Amino acid sequence: MVGGIVLALLALRAGVEVRRARARGRGRISELRRRHLQLAKLAVPVLLLGFTGGPLSMWLLRDREPFGTLHSLLGGIVATLFVLTAVWGRRVEQGRLDVATLHGRLALAAVIGAGAAAIAGFVLLP
Repeated sequence: MVGGIVLALLALRAGVEVRRARARGRGRISELRRRHLQLAKLAVPVLLLGFTGGPLSMWLLRDREPFGTLHSLLGGIVATLFVLTAVWGRRVEQGRLDVATLHGRLALAAVIGAGAAAIAGFVLLP
């Protein structure tokens, strides 16, 4: 999960760079956009794989309730935010720049939420 969160942070950073370049009306937007897409399209599946692995680990390896913690609640919210971010990001990729602000806000919320979920998961460490 740490790797997925790092990828998401890098994708967020690249997305902010795209936004700044667009606001200035110049820059290497296509190169920045390509980097953002590569990172984001890798981050989301990695994070979703981690999200499914967590409950399976609790159930199969630890013999504990898979969804009985604050960490799992936050993880579910964050997974939903990342999926929504990806859906809106796909629309931006297709040229619908009117939803770019919503996409960016969802991404920021997802990354902040991932940090909160990570902190909430510390108590589950062996």
